[in-house]
Amino acid sequence: MKKYFSLIVVITITILFTSCDSLKAKFQIRELKSLIEHVEKNGADFDRKDWNNAFDEYEQILDNMDNYTYTREQKEEISKLKGEFYSVAMKNGFKSAGKMFENALNEAGSFFEGLVEGLEENQEEIMESVEDIYDDATDAIEEAVDNIDLEDYESLFE
Repeated sequence: MKKYFSLIVVITITILFTSCDSLKAKFQIRELKSLIEHVEKNGADFDRKDWNNAFDEYEQILDNMDNYTYTREQKEEISKLKGEFYSVAMKNGFKSAGKMFENALNEAGSFFEGLVEGLEENQEEIMESVEDIYDDATDAIEEAVDNIDLEDYESLFE
């Protein structure tokens, strides 16, 4: 009787641990679905930081999934969800990229206005820097030419 009781306890514990792992595995699948829904719903408004966070969360979910065993059907579902994630990310990512580009264009006018003002205000210093660079380059070229020993190249002119 004691043997049977011990066997029943071992079987029960095994079933409990197996079902816990199964529940945790299913939870990871739900987490992936939830992320996809979030990206699908909000991705068009994501900025670069939001996309980085979404991909970090995606990678974390996949890393967590590696800790569990899945049925063939679950593996197929996970593969399908991975494809969904990337298609939603691409679709919304292009929308986000378009919005970021539009914002950059809107800011470009102000940027160039500030650049021109800065160039006008600092024109003397900029010209001095350009002249210094030109003088340094000219000196370096003259020194290089002075150091050329034409005798080394006479055979080229024969």
